[in-house]
Amino acid sequence: MFRSLWSGRYAHYLLLTFFVMFGLYLPQPLTPNYLQNLRGVGLVVMGQLISMRSLGVVAFNIILDTSMRGWVICWHRFAWVCLPS
Repeated sequence: MFRSLWSGRYAHYLLLTFFVMFGLYLPQPLTPNYLQNLRGVGLVVMGQLISMRSLGVVAFNIILDTSMRGWVICWHRFAWVCLPS
């Protein structure tokens, strides 16, 4: 019943998704340690950098949410990977 879910294309999609999510998440908890210990950045400057990053993420999400083009691109990629060839 679920054999089609683990087709080659879907397995590659899951693997790619795992590495992308891992690569995007890993720097978040390690950035403050790196900036403070190796680069000597103060807490105030580090807080400003992290705040700017957060504002960028919010702006990016608003842009993607309000544009239909973003949804069309995401759905096209999802359908291309999940539908049988």
